Formats: sequence, C-alpha cells, structure tokens
Amino acid sequence: MSRKIMRVMAQVLGLAALSALAGQSGYEQRLDIRTIDNIPVLYEQGMPYFTRFSQTDHARLNLAGVWKFQPDPEDLGENHKWFAPDFNDHSWFDHPVPGCWNAQKPEWLWYQGVGWYRLRFRVPSDFQGKFNRLVLDGVSYRGKVFLNGKFIGGHSGGFTQWSLDVSDALNCGAENVIAIRVDNRRTYDTLPPLKYKGGPLGWWFWGGIARKVEIESGPLVSLAKLAVDTDDRGRIALSGVIYNHGSREDRAELKAVLKELGGGLKKELGGATIAVKSKDAAGFRLEALVENIRLWSTSTPGNRYLLEVQVGGSQGSERQGVEVGFRKFEFRGTDAYLNGRRIFLRGVNRHEDDPETGLYQSDGRIREDMALLRGMHVNFMRPAHFPNDPRWLDACDREGIMVTHEIPVYQAGETMQSAAAAAGNRLYEDAARQLIEMIERDRNHPSVVMWSVGNENA
Repeated sequence: MSRKIMRVMAQVLGLAALSALAGQSGYEQRLDIRTIDNIPVLYEQGMPYFTRFSQTDHARLNLAGVWKFQPDPEDLGENHKWFAPDFNDHSWFDHPVPGCWNAQKPEWLWYQGVGWYRLRFRVPSDFQGKFNRLVLDGVSYRGKVFLNGKFIGGHSGGFTQWSLDVSDALNCGAENVIAIRVDNRRTYDTLPPLKYKGGPLGWWFWGGIARKVEIESGPLVSLAKLAVDTDDRGRIALSGVIYNHGSREDRAELKAVLKELGGGLKKELGGATIAVKSKDAAGFRLEALVENIRLWSTSTPGNRYLLEVQVGGSQGSERQGVEVGFRKFEFRGTDAYLNGRRIFLRGVNRHEDDPETGLYQSDGRIREDMALLRGMHVNFMRPAHFPNDPRWLDACDREGIMVTHEIPVYQAGETMQSAAAAAGNRLYEDAARQLIEMIERDRNHPSVVMWSVGNENA
C-alpha cells in the first residue's frame, strides 16, 4: 500500500489535510494529518492514532462486564452531572458491556437518543507513572467519556477504534468511576446520515458500547503507528512512529524482527536509534528482502508471520507486534490475481447484526458465521456497510477470506448530496476521517485487499 494513501483518500473526498468537523458539543474532531519524518500520521485527541497490535507486552485492564445504564431521552444527564463519582446510580439498569441497549429490553428496541453507562473499577498500582490509554473499539454512534468526574474526550463514528490519554485522570491503586454518554441518533453531519427517503438508512440504529473497552498501560516512550507493506517476492517495508508521552526528551532504541508464528526467528529486519522530544513523535523506515518466504493465500492462510518491534529507552521498554502475510493482490483488466495467479472471487456481504446482541458479536457467533462461509466455499467478502469488529478480520486472516473494507457511506447519490448540503459538507469531512481510521486500524491484515468509499454510490 502506498505511504501516501491517507492523503489520496482524503483528496478523493475533496478535502484539505486539515478541516474542521463541526457537530454536537464534545464530539468535535479535526481531520488532522501531520507529516512526521516524511510519514503521514493521523492525529486524534492530541496524539497519533494508534495501530491495533495483535501482540503486546503492555498491561491491559479489560472493562467488560455488567455496567449501570440509564436512558436519557430528554438529554438531562450532563446538566445533572450523571458523570460525577458520587452520583447515585443504584436505581439504574444492569447492562452488559460490550452490548447494545436496543437488544436489552423490548421497549428499548426503537430507542434513538442518549444513554449513559457507568462503572466503578480498580486500577493496579503499577499503572502509576505509565502511559495509560482508554481504548474503545466501537461506541455507536457517538461517545463522550468522563473519568472520575473529568471530561476526557469524545468521538463520532461507531465502527472504528479510538483512544484517550487517561494517565493523569486515573486513580492508580484505588477505585475509579467512568461514565460514557452515548448517542445513537443519526444526524445530517455524521455517518450514517439522518434520513433515506424519509426512513432509516440501510441498517438498524444499534446504540451502546458495542465493542471491547479496556485500559492499556505501557512505557512513556511507545510505538504508536506501524504500517507494513509486503509482496509476493519477500519484500517487506515498515514505516512507523514512536510517541514520547514523557516530560523529557528520550532516545529510543528500535529493533524489528520477523518471526514464525511458533516463535522461531525468520529474519532480523534492522533497527534504529530515534530521538523523540517530549509530547512529540518521530518516524522511522525499514526495508528488507526475506528469502524462502511462504505466501499467504486463500488456500494457505496459515502462512503468516509475526512482525515484532522492540523499543527501549530510559523511560521503559516494550515488545509489540502484528501478524502479517506476504502476498500480492491486483487486477489485470477485469481479472483478479492473487500472487500472480488468476482467481475467481466467490463472495458474500455480511452485516454485523445479531438478533440477540445487536451490533456486538460474540466469539461464538463469529465462528458460526465463518463456518457458514467456508461451507459455501467463499474466498471473498465485504463487511456491509461499515468496518466490522477487528476480531472478524483476524478470522478472515486465519481462514483465507479476502476482504474489501468500507465505511458507512450509503447510496451517496440519493442521500448524501442533500444531507451534506444541509450540514455544510461536514458529512464528507466525517467520511474522510472514518475512512482514514479504518485504514490505519486494519491495513496490516493480509486478508484486506481493497478499500471501499461506500455502497451503491452511483
């Protein structure tokens, strides 16, 4: 994949690299693409957008479980300080997280509006002095986070990962209270848009904390972005960014290795010494040719490797990695080729929509769906019409199912033109940001072979 892909995608949608996304208070975001050592980097919440690593030695505190939940149809919760640590939520409903409120009670099935989630939890004392991020895999559609009574940040878009720096807000070794205000109402200026011919657009308006939420604790100097490009001849190219959350400049020693999934060393890819200023980022590039490579394909999905990056400095060390596959997908005219061989695409669409749990998909449901695809001899699929849970892409990597991935732009010719005009073109800006988030989250999956800017847009 070209290292300029984020800028190209933004230009496809007619955007500048910096453009304001107006919206409801607390959800405002900017499409902020910065060039760091000639590497384009998406910034959100004042820090680089973090890669989803398949392996890490960071400590992780999973916040899944039973939370307290309360619908807020009149949107009074923020004024009444429902986020305050001492607020009495004992009369609220129990709600599983991950989960969607529309699937919890029959009377909530049609509810579009604001809902509040609260949880009390303890944080290990050894999180103190670390770089701690709250990582949310999907809050549908908009979320505002309060931690121990303090507003931390917000996000618009229910299908991509986002994270917040909570290092200064956590009570390490003590109890914490998190409150998340969730809004599943569709608007003219966010995706999916408000109306389609007077009715709901495309799919159900599931609301809630629909995917995993956790706190990740790592060293102050940490690998933030890792983009990997491979081909069918053994070439591997890395570009990445180191982020320094600490209060002083540091020198990071970086080393990259390619390993067999079983743990054996395949090849040392090189290293670098990188100076990173406080609250800043620095980039790196590495490239190598790996001999005797085994190619990933629809018939050999087990041919994957672990790309591990080790980072060490005066403020700590870490090991993080992503699973990668060597392959080349291309079109020659109207024919698709994988690793130089013509391949017929036998595909399906898959909506991430469960009759019992809504947008949330259990591991068991993912296995059931994958078994259905393999039973139909499918080798290609499209998650319709938004980025699916990253666990689904992990399964596609393992099973050899190629993917074209898309954002929730739906029938733009009929819907988005009028909706965007009503919102002053902010809808297109939101689409560009969600597109880049999707690419940054999922670009290292060998199963992802194409990106889509929407569905039925002619």
